[in-house]
Amino acid sequence: MIFSNRRNIRQIRTDGSEYKEAVAKLTNAVSLDFDIKTSMLYWAEQALKKIQKARIEANAAPKIVDVMDKGLEDQSYIAVDWVGRKIYWAKQGRRETYSANVT
Repeated sequence: MIFSNRRNIRQIRTDGSEYKEAVAKLTNAVSLDFDIKTSMLYWAEQALKKIQKARIEANAAPKIVDVMDKGLEDQSYIAVDWVGRKIYWAKQGRRETYSANVT
């Protein structure tokens, strides 16, 4: 299971045998999704108004990459379509959705 406490993203096994920090030193990470095909984790970084990603690997510190760095508003939510290879985001309270190709 992967979750955010806004300051970092953590992983925990459902049996409780492992609990670790996957991505550290974030500002306000919310709305996570995972691309199982590439082991890439995506999240909305609300304070920076960006969508970011990082590859989750066993023993390596993840490199954070900006996916979209303009136009993200507060309370945006994301979803990754790992079949269609797109990422979608929507703004709370609006009926608009946006998309970009997942690379």
